[in-house]
Amino acid sequence: MPSVNLTPVSPPELGSILLALVSMSVALSTLFVAGVAMMIVMLTVAALVLAATGVSSYDPGRRQSSAR
Repeated sequence: MPSVNLTPVSPPELGSILLALVSMSVALSTLFVAGVAMMIVMLTVAALVLAATGVSSYDPGRRQSSAR
């Protein structure tokens, strides 16, 4: 009988604990994915800015050298 009395009590607690764990894991995973995406975006933006500055500063010299 104790097992019959304990089983109705444990599922709600287990469900709440599982929901809390799932929500925490989802939040952490979303935060991790967002952090990785932000890092990728920042790296790509930095690379594009460096490429734009490099192209704007080096292309005239390259064009002159190629024209010469």
